[in-house]
Amino acid sequence: AEARAAMVVRQHAQEIMKHLRDTHLPFFLETERFVVEITRSFKPWSEQQLQHLLSHQMDALSSCSLHEPASKETSERLEHALTDLFHGLEQQLEQEKAKGQSTKESPHQATFLATYKPLVTADFMSKDGVYPYATNRELYTRLRKWQVAVRRQLSRLAAPRQLESLSRALSESKGSQMEIPGQYLDMKEPMPDQHVKVERVLPDIEVVDRNLACHRRITIRGNDGKLYHFVVEATGTAISSSDERTLQLCQLMNRCMEKEKQTRRRHMQLHMRPIVGLAPRCRLIQDDPKSISLMEVLEDFLAQ
Repeated sequence: AEARAAMVVRQHAQEIMKHLRDTHLPFFLETERFVVEITRSFKPWSEQQLQHLLSHQMDALSSCSLHEPASKETSERLEHALTDLFHGLEQQLEQEKAKGQSTKESPHQATFLATYKPLVTADFMSKDGVYPYATNRELYTRLRKWQVAVRRQLSRLAAPRQLESLSRALSESKGSQMEIPGQYLDMKEPMPDQHVKVERVLPDIEVVDRNLACHRRITIRGNDGKLYHFVVEATGTAISSSDERTLQLCQLMNRCMEKEKQTRRRHMQLHMRPIVGLAPRCRLIQDDPKSISLMEVLEDFLAQ
């Protein structure tokens, strides 16, 4: 039943895309090119893939008692995930070497494997069926140590980079029929004629720390003269849709608060960051450069 429902949804999506292609061909081609360039040019670094994997394991451990022994299932799942990550990178390098077509990321991936694989293997992989940790607390401590180390390594890439080095098509595009992402999230009838269009993508790319992970941030100038910042969240595995579900829940709660007299009088609203999915492993999250998380405040305090 679930497979059939998914097939029906896919068919409806294909029909909508076909209608857009037939009725708004220039807009469709421009949007498609933007999505393709973002997903192709902003592939996750090896450190980002490892960081996403570690964060996922830490989230899974948060619901377990740290005093209990580490379960065999948890240890095997972590070992298999790390093995798949390193094996995938090694296989990619071997294929590029066999074809004689090395990419810009090839030297970086080789350095990553030579540096991280032996150390990660010693900390998490089993030897003769015995893992180097006994309790969930020991495992969590090791995961946290590696997460901090990887974030520190990624923070060294924080110097602004040029968009032209990643995608010449995006850097040269000026004037657009495509709208700024995230303008269809209000529970109101959309008014495309009043929506802000993309004028250009600015050349500087920053590496920012959001939600215990490092991501690249792009800045889009709209035809209203304002700057719109988006974090490109790209991972090596499919992204969970929990954030999108939370966003939908916030939309419903805002709608309820608009109807209630007391909340409407106090202008109470939940602040939402638009999330726009581009692909199963890539999405855009609107970002505010002036914002700072409580985790960043805590880490700055502890560092002092």
